[in-house]
Amino acid sequence: AQQMQCSTWMDANEPPPGCNSASGPVPVSPSDPPCGPDGSWVSQFIPQNMANACVAHDVCYSQLNSVKDRCDDAFHSNLALVCEQQHPLWWMMTDPGFALCLSQMDAYYLAVRLPWADNRFGALQSEAQCRQWHSRRDNESNCP
Repeated sequence: AQQMQCSTWMDANEPPPGCNSASGPVPVSPSDPPCGPDGSWVSQFIPQNMANACVAHDVCYSQLNSVKDRCDDAFHSNLALVCEQQHPLWWMMTDPGFALCLSQMDAYYLAVRLPWADNRFGALQSEAQCRQWHSRRDNESNCP
């Protein structure tokens, strides 16, 4: 009988920079406060109807190898959909709330195009790389 060799994956793969090798970061989840890091003052000002678009945007940023521009564009599209759903007569331009909704949509989209959002995206990508390292370590390292 051939003896199975244990994997040396962990020995050959150091954790990514800033990754704690003892425990991995918790992924962003739909139950987190929307639009920004936990406890962010920004999340207090997000209208409830736009919170789901914000959560989807945060989750997109946290997916390994996401493309920031694609996350931002999807965020803009999701916000536009919220405005159209909340204001069904938008096409007649008779609903004054629709113009306000579009203004909010543009403001939130512009906010995610600012440098702070690049930093947030980078931090969440680093966390995603760390989670992947932990997953591979847990699944590919079977040495005693």
